[in-house]
Amino acid sequence: MNSRKFIVPFSVCIATLLSLAALLPASDAQAEVRYMTNFAGIPISCSIEESQAVIGGIHSGDTIQQVRAILGNPAHISQGNNGQTITYSYYASGISVTFWNLLHGGQFTVCGIRTTKAGYYTPSGITVGMPADALTREYGTADGVYTEKSVAPKLSAEKQEKYGKFDKTVYTYNVSAALALQFVVKNNIISDIEIVMSD
Repeated sequence: MNSRKFIVPFSVCIATLLSLAALLPASDAQAEVRYMTNFAGIPISCSIEESQAVIGGIHSGDTIQQVRAILGNPAHISQGNNGQTITYSYYASGISVTFWNLLHGGQFTVCGIRTTKAGYYTPSGITVGMPADALTREYGTADGVYTEKSVAPKLSAEKQEKYGKFDKTVYTYNVSAALALQFVVKNNIISDIEIVMSD
């Protein structure tokens, strides 16, 4: 029996793998990037769908009754903006939900959600405490990145290094000019997840 051996160059194998990888679908969280301007007239990109702007099953636009059905009664209720916003705080769970009276008709709906504890997930499975690289894997490149550094200019360089633990980076993934999903990262770990609506 005559057997033949074929030797395929390594570069051909890599090229084939890369071309096959390009055929794989992107994460469900990633959408085709849309470009628009925000309310200040500044150009922005929007790279996630509204279905991704959810934390723990709570969406922007949900009513107080819908939130209570998921989270129960809050530990604390506060009002702001001359009674136009209400915030429900669930201290033990590490989540707060803000409602606004958008049309001034007394129907309060969710305009902000913030969690600082693990256990409340986005639809893509992201929660507080996960490494920051999970964001790029699930959502791709952020639409906006803001970094805040803490410095004490009068201290020595050695002592200033300790201030690094207070540094934070905010990764924003826009749905539209009015709605965004944000992740606060400290020391490469997600510390807060927020849904932010602009009026």
